[in-house]
Amino acid sequence: MRYNFRPNTIFVQQKRGFLKSVVQSNGYTLFGVIPFLLHKEHHEDIRGYHITDRKLQRPYLAAVATKEQEGSAHYDAALKLLLFLTSPKAQEIIQKVRIPEHKEHQLFFSVSNFKE
Repeated sequence: MRYNFRPNTIFVQQKRGFLKSVVQSNGYTLFGVIPFLLHKEHHEDIRGYHITDRKLQRPYLAAVATKEQEGSAHYDAALKLLLFLTSPKAQEIIQKVRIPEHKEHQLFFSVSNFKE
């Protein structure tokens, strides 16, 4: 074992109010920054940390079906949207998205700019 302790893992199936279970267990949790910053999930005894480690960031996917699946008109429009979303201009816009009350926290990260 890498560490001298074995964490007690608890899985909770509730969508709302799961932070109460975390506090009662004296535990830790990982969940998205947007619900936390918007107080969709809140508990006065929970302190949030905004972690920018690439391994903890969720990628967003944009994909285009084939012409055979979608037809020529839909395929051409979808391809234009995909090219825009992956363009440097759109990536810059995406990286600047912030919640007004928490402008210091970047919410979305450009996959095209990541370096290992």
